[in-house]
Amino acid sequence: MRLGSSYDWKDCVFALDLLAPRGTSLYPALGAEYRHGVSKQLALSLRLGYDGRLSQSRLGGLVGIAFGAGVESGRLRFD
Repeated sequence: MRLGSSYDWKDCVFALDLLAPRGTSLYPALGAEYRHGVSKQLALSLRLGYDGRLSQSRLGGLVGIAFGAGVESGRLRFD
């Protein structure tokens, strides 16, 4: 089962999901994206996310955190 929601605020999108796969415990997934329009034809995006499923492992450290960036120009997108 999956339950989620997102919220748009200015140039940002925030998302929260709660997941409960069969046979495992409930865990959260969080994400945020900032999008900046440089011009009419060019936009840059920065993303940050967290997957709570991975934090239940024994790996320690910053397990479950992800980040990324993207560039959009017209119909071309690169992530």
